[in-house]
Amino acid sequence: MSLLVIHLEHPRHEEDQEERELRAFALRNIIDDTVPEENRLPAVWVDDLLAVVVGLHEQTATTDAETAVYHWSENIKAYMQEYMQTSVSIGISEPFNAFTETNIAFAQGIEALTHRFKFTENVIIYYRSIQAKEKVAVYHHPSQTEEELLLAIRLVDREKPKSCLGNG
Repeated sequence: MSLLVIHLEHPRHEEDQEERELRAFALRNIIDDTVPEENRLPAVWVDDLLAVVVGLHEQTATTDAETAVYHWSENIKAYMQEYMQTSVSIGISEPFNAFTETNIAFAQGIEALTHRFKFTENVIIYYRSIQAKEKVAVYHHPSQTEEELLLAIRLVDREKPKSCLGNG
């Protein structure tokens, strides 16, 4: 799986709330039409960014998955430009295997987007291509760790508590 973090670039003219909502609605529809339903989770707005988890079947080769993610991203970008005359920039996280890693993937997508200022707008940037000097720091809130430990106890998972507490 990968996480696409999509940023709607600001239009050249002043826009009202209705126009912003229209652009946001159009972007969600374009994602729904571009990425097959079986390859994505519903898109979620986080502040001014749209996050979409995308992926292919586990047995799909890594290069095929990367090609598909890039193809979807390129189409989203092109359709927004064609139909809405709106530029979007897309940050793509490193691939990940567990939903518990989405917070890291989201931080990677945002980090990739921060580098869009080095380029023209309307770009697709992979996190790995920016060659970040240091890994994205992710801090877990104690209540999150508590919930993970309680879930591990309910599921009788003997290994999860070790990884939650950093002993495994």
